[in-house]
Amino acid sequence: MTGSQRPTLQTVAREAGVSSATASYVLRGIERGASAETAARVRAVAERLGYRVNTAARAVRTGRTGVVLLSLHRAFDPWAVALTDAVKRAARETGRSTIVLPGEARGEDWYDSVAELRPDVAFIEVLDDLPQTRASARELTAAGQRIVVHHELMPSEGYDVIRPRPEPGAAQIVAHLAEQTDDIAFLTTEPHSLADNSRARPYLAAVSSGVIRPRAVTVYDGSRADAFRQAVALLQSDGAPRAVMCHTDDAALQVIQAAYFLGKRVPDDVLIAGMDNTQDGQESTPSLTSAGPDDAFTREAQLIIAAADRPPGTGRVHEFDWSLRARASTSIPDRAAHARVHGESE
Repeated sequence: MTGSQRPTLQTVAREAGVSSATASYVLRGIERGASAETAARVRAVAERLGYRVNTAARAVRTGRTGVVLLSLHRAFDPWAVALTDAVKRAARETGRSTIVLPGEARGEDWYDSVAELRPDVAFIEVLDDLPQTRASARELTAAGQRIVVHHELMPSEGYDVIRPRPEPGAAQIVAHLAEQTDDIAFLTTEPHSLADNSRARPYLAAVSSGVIRPRAVTVYDGSRADAFRQAVALLQSDGAPRAVMCHTDDAALQVIQAAYFLGKRVPDDVLIAGMDNTQDGQESTPSLTSAGPDDAFTREAQLIIAAADRPPGTGRVHEFDWSLRARASTSIPDRAAHARVHGESE
């Protein structure tokens, strides 16, 4: 590091061998489970590099802490990773650091963290539009906290709401798959509320109208390991489907792995589609057919950072329309080229 370079939180974290979140917590004097040895190492690296943080003084002086807080339910799935990367890039451009709450954070854990850390802006991934969730967001907003909520239905009550609209994209996936087969399975984590699930409704409607044949919905527990297990069981059964539609890209990528594990070819033997239009899906082999908005992660990151620079209580709703991205996982390749690659006769 040259003398002209100001040490960053990321530099301290990297040299101390910890995450940026851990380094931030330690240097702000917040207990978050770091051992005494780890905390001492972080402080020693910060001292050696000349890194200084005075969040309390800056907050009193400017009302800003230089922190962007992300509360994500599954911090390591492709959607969350892509959003986190985009927010970190956007935050760095404004001199801010990003903290991601642990993946196991649930319920009102985010409220305590937001109230304690006083970030410039807090992004909350909300799964259930519960009265307590809305009350917590209203209370923090009234206290001057900038909040961005990610939810399909929640209204804006002073905080920003990023509202995805996945149903049109899901309907396009169903129509796309139905052009090739009427035998389509659906893989999801929500067995008890499918009628209220905007990603599932187009599939259920297609079954109800006879466009595709009835099938029992395949359910997994939300983990990648169980998505893989359920996909293996589904694809090796006597009545294995010709196509599998998944409620996330993360699940769809596990179905692709399950197909390969069983010696099946994608898309020749099974068509696979996901939802969220993540970078992981775009870069998989084969590339994953999915649905999502244009430049979703960059746009969401920009909205989050913009919210940090607006007066509290001025939030509004931002709708993100989804549409189909048809890729190789549902497109039969050129037969001659495919035969050459696989050493088959044309």
